[in-house]
Order: sequence, then C-alpha cells, then structure tokens
Amino acid sequence: SSATDNVTFAGNASENQTIEINITNDSDVEYSETFIISIGNSTNNLVNVSDNATVTITDDDAAVVTFVADVEITEGTGGGNTNATVTLSLDKAVSGGFTVDVSTTDGTATAGSDYTALDPTSTSSGRATFTGSAGETQSVSFAITRDSIVEDNETIFISMGNVSNDLVTITDNATVTIVNDDTATVTLSTQNNTNEGDNSTVTLSVDNEVQGGFTVTLATTDGTATAGSDYTALNSTTGLASFTGNASESQTVTVSTIDDEDVESIHETITVSGTSNNSSVLVGSNATITLVNDDKGTVTISVDNATVTAGQTATVYLTLDKAVPTSFDVGVAVLAGGNTGYSAQSNKINNPSPSSVTFAGNVGESKTITIGTSTGGSGTFGIEISLDGCTGSCDWADYVSIGGNQTMTFQ
Repeated sequence: SSATDNVTFAGNASENQTIEINITNDSDVEYSETFIISIGNSTNNLVNVSDNATVTITDDDAAVVTFVADVEITEGTGGGNTNATVTLSLDKAVSGGFTVDVSTTDGTATAGSDYTALDPTSTSSGRATFTGSAGETQSVSFAITRDSIVEDNETIFISMGNVSNDLVTITDNATVTIVNDDTATVTLSTQNNTNEGDNSTVTLSVDNEVQGGFTVTLATTDGTATAGSDYTALNSTTGLASFTGNASESQTVTVSTIDDEDVESIHETITVSGTSNNSSVLVGSNATITLVNDDKGTVTISVDNATVTAGQTATVYLTLDKAVPTSFDVGVAVLAGGNTGYSAQSNKINNPSPSSVTFAGNVGESKTITIGTSTGGSGTFGIEISLDGCTGSCDWADYVSIGGNQTMTFQ
C-alpha cells in the first residue's frame, strides 16, 4: 500500500525538513523488509523533485525451537518394533515456515540393534517441518527394537541441526529412555535323594538372556533336618552362583551333608531358596533336598548259657543298641529238628514266652524271653528273631535291623 505526506520548505539554501513514519512493532520472526520513499508534486516548478530513498526495517525478533520433554518408552515384548516419538515446539511465529533436522546418537542404546537411527540426510523421517505458527508443535518418530533380553534401561540422545531459517535458534537436546520390560526366571532343582554324608547338588537354570550377567545367592532353611548336625548351612559365599547371562545357562551350588550314627526319620528335608541381585531376574519356587537316613538300630540275641539241661528253662535277652524314632515288634521263634542245622526234637522244646515283644525304640532297651524244655531230649535248636508284623514296605525295616540267630545246645 502507499501513503502521502507533505513537507514545507522556507526556501533557504541547504535547508532540511524531516518526515516521520511509524514502524509497526510485532513479534513475528521475519527477514529485513523495505519500503521506498519518493518526492514529487513541488509547488514551485523551479525545484527539481526526482529523488527516491529506501527504508529498511531490520527485524529484531527471534524464535526458538525446543523439545517439549524427554521421553520414556517401554521396549515391548515379542517381535517387531515400538515407535518412540519426540515432539518439538516453536515459541514464536516465523514468517514462511522452516524445517529442522533431528538426529539420534547412541547413549547406552546401540543403533541397529536397539533402535533405528534418525538420519535426515537419507530419510525425511528425521526432519520436522514447521508452517511457522506461534506455539506450533511437530513430531518425529523412530523404531525401538523389541527383544526378550533382560537389560538395564538404555538411553538415546536426540539433537537438532540444519534449521532452514537462520532466524530460528536451536540449542535444545532431549533424551529417550528405553525402559526394559523383560524378565528372566531362574529355576532351582535338586537330585531325588541324598544319603547322609554325601554332597547334594542344587542346579540353577535361567531361561532368558540377561545382559551383563547376574548372581543368585542361595540360602538353606531347616525342614526336618537341622543345620549344624545334619548339614552345613549355605552362606553368602558358599551359596553364590554367578551367571554370565546366556539364555538357558545353568550353574550349580553344593550343599554338604553330615554323616552321623543317629537313627533318624528316613526322610529329612532342607529347603533351598534364592535371591537375585537383578530385580528383573526372578527366582522360582524353592527346592527341597531330601536326606536319606543310612543308620539303623540293631536287635541282637544274648544268653547267659548257650547249653540248657533237659527239663530246664533257657533265658534269652533281646537288646536294641541305638535309639530309633519308632516303636516296633520283634517276633521270636524256635528252630528245632527238621530245620537245617538243628537236631533237637521239636516236641521237647516249648514255644518262646512271649513269642513277640514290643520295643519303644530306646537305646539299650532289653527284653527277656524264656523257652522251656522237656526231659528226654537232646541236640541243638536255634532261636530266630524277626520284625514281627512287618511286611512289604514296612517303615520299621528302615530303622531296625535284626542280628543273627542264637544256637542252643539241648542235653
């Protein structure tokens, strides 16, 4: 548009007159602008008025592009990718719009394996285009690679460069954090049974890869077995298993058991639990070590005199040498003629009295048996003892053994 104004000269040599033009102050970021001032239509035709002047308006506004915020994004599980988006914001209007290149740089994440890098020189995905409106936002996105690796949170640095309008300032940076959402599980397992005095091996197996490796510390807790007398408890050193972090990797820890001569419950148990130093590595259910008792009490026969006179009574003693954790019955029988190795007439020897005795299971416990005889007989007979009423998988046989038979001479 154009406008007209007048100035009046008095006519003096070298006289100057001025006019004022108001320049509108705005906040738009724009390049320098010009307008032309020309003179004409003098009221005195003796005055030459053919000159022009150019006025340049120099812009004093500036715009800044910043990242709205740092970004955290969960990596995701399974195959494929998860998109990460960063948003840029323009504070003031910029005449004619502009573009800004956006680039990624490895922090702890690695381009190619953890994410797809932004490269505005080869793809438009790394370039943000602004129309130039005040408060305008634009976004760029790139792919985060999903995996099943247990790893620390990883970072990517985002920067701006190559703005197409030199009136726009870009000094901000942003960080994208890839939040790990993968876990690994360590499974504990043990051998079926361990004899007292043998080492028991606990096997630890991890399912997924764990970047950088990790450790699991095992601890033992009394079940029915007692630390110190039945086994040696694990500590932070003996219970430590170190993993390099490979998928399906296994490590072992040894629990030492103690051999004793006590007759104990046939199955004593130790509970094994674990704790990982990595919160993303879970330790599964506890494992159980079963100790198998290999000690037994023995019932033996003794007599005051191995020779008995016909018509007299033989006295037999049954003695338990060790304490056992259960009561049990012992049967007594006489082996006379007709049994291999014995010659006495069976009708000359009475049945044992009693023919069965019950032991409470105390150490040194003793029972007395009497066997009557008749006159007119001679030869040898045997006294046989056995666990009475114990058939099949009777538990008594796990705790008690029977000594040899006693041979008697009858005359």
